Amino acid sequence: VKICSSAIIKSPDNIILKMTYGRSLFANKEYSKSYNIFINLKDKNFPYIHHMLGNFYNYGLGIEQNYKESFKWYFIAAKSDYFPSQHAVGDAYNKGQGVELDLNEAIKWYKYAAYQGYVHAQYKLGQAYFYGEGVEIDYAEAIKWYKLAADQGHIYSQYNVGYAYNDGLGVKQDYTEAFKWYKLAADQENSYAQIYVANAYLI
Repeated sequence: VKICSSAIIKSPDNIILKMTYGRSLFANKEYSKSYNIFINLKDKNFPYIHHMLGNFYNYGLGIEQNYKESFKWYFIAAKSDYFPSQHAVGDAYNKGQGVELDLNEAIKWYKYAAYQGYVHAQYKLGQAYFYGEGVEIDYAEAIKWYKLAADQGHIYSQYNVGYAYNDGLGVKQDYTEAFKWYKLAADQENSYAQIYVANAYLI
């Protein structure tokens, strides 16, 4: 943090340095100072700046929690194809935080992020199609998204892919595949997967 501060004094117009300094303050949980850095950069065309402002308001870090403000900043960044913000906009619509609840809009924004490979959005699309939240239940589509997230090491997606193969939901029933995915989740300390794996060894 001290190094960043000294560098900014020497190069006061360097936006990257200021963002790095703000991020260092954030990592040190100096949220008010970090917020002041980012809010002073709000007019700069950097989606990361706007996403960070969304985070401050969304979680009430260094500033009073305000979902409408968080949505405003997330949406600005999301329109620039910044996929963490696209996911955050999806969450806002999914929960009705800062904007009217709209599951169709949530799915739309999750897809924008998921197609860019954002694992959390892929998982949430899997959930949506598996449980019929904002879309018709479609197990095959759910497993498609779960698998994409599972391939990136997402523990709950790994468990859900195992569950799908075990019960033949959206895929052909395959106990070998089920065990493979359950084992991956179990290795990441998923307790339900660990129970399945332990029982499999007892058979």
